[in-house]
Amino acid sequence: GRIVRTEVQDALNSGQSMDLQPRELRRAQQQIALQAEETAKREKKQRNEHINAEKRRHKADKLEADMVEFHQAEAGWMNAMPEAPTFRPTAEEFADPIAYIRTIQKEAALSGICKIVPQVSAVVPGSMVLSRAEGKGFKFTTRQQLLAEPHRTSFSAMNPFNDGTKKYTVAEYEKMADEIAKKRFGSAGNLPPRIVEAEYWRVRGEGGDAFVEYGNDVEGSAFCGRDPLGSTPWNMQELPRVKDSVLRDLLHNIPGVSSPMLYLGMLFANFAWHVEDHYLYSINYQHMGAAKTWYGVPADSADAFEEVALQQVYGQAVAAAQAGGAPP
Repeated sequence: GRIVRTEVQDALNSGQSMDLQPRELRRAQQQIALQAEETAKREKKQRNEHINAEKRRHKADKLEADMVEFHQAEAGWMNAMPEAPTFRPTAEEFADPIAYIRTIQKEAALSGICKIVPQVSAVVPGSMVLSRAEGKGFKFTTRQQLLAEPHRTSFSAMNPFNDGTKKYTVAEYEKMADEIAKKRFGSAGNLPPRIVEAEYWRVRGEGGDAFVEYGNDVEGSAFCGRDPLGSTPWNMQELPRVKDSVLRDLLHNIPGVSSPMLYLGMLFANFAWHVEDHYLYSINYQHMGAAKTWYGVPADSADAFEEVALQQVYGQAVAAAQAGGAPP
């Protein structure tokens, strides 16, 4: 017991003799050595925990300082960015999608993008629709996207998008995405869009090899034809074939044009700047999840935008091409 070990230790330390048999003495010495070893391990663990806690605190302090500094430096252009116009059609207007789009076309064209808020809402969540699809074997692959801004020294030097190797169910992908969000922000809960937007641009300039996975261009739909929204012509499985739609004349289905595609994203997943196929309009519906930030460029600013992108993003690639004899 503890009293015996203490008495033996005191005796050994003082040089006193005790009436112990050799076997009992060895056992007592082993117990003392074991206790000392356990104490040393415990103290080492406590020191390591303290060091790691200090590292985490220092890392968190630096991250907070970096976020505040970046926001103070970059908030100007984000605050100056005008919001896209929002339209709220009446039930009568909503009944004819093409006719309604024509009525808002002129105003929406000033921004190149708009938001339409219907009076009816989906009552069957997209997650339920996709869960049923999983019962029929629905899985999807992703593309891995580097978060850091790549240095493009030539027009073919780097592709920041790589095909993922794993097939996910929606639940598996959500679990993976939530874990990454918790690691960065301490929570997978929905954050104010401005926080996520600013942090995305900060991380872009940070460098490193961190990446996210984006389930884009997945053929399918999360609309339910039985609920109030899914039973309207705005159901994207039906919209391409409604009255006055030019897509009605297509002889064959083109995924993403005459039939919908799904885009399953996570924190910082993004889709590159682009124009739509054949310069058609694009329509998107957010079934579930955190807020999604869109940027739009009106058609009359497209050339100016492309010129800025050429200089700021592909400047080194342009210089290399011109050095090789390409015309300016």
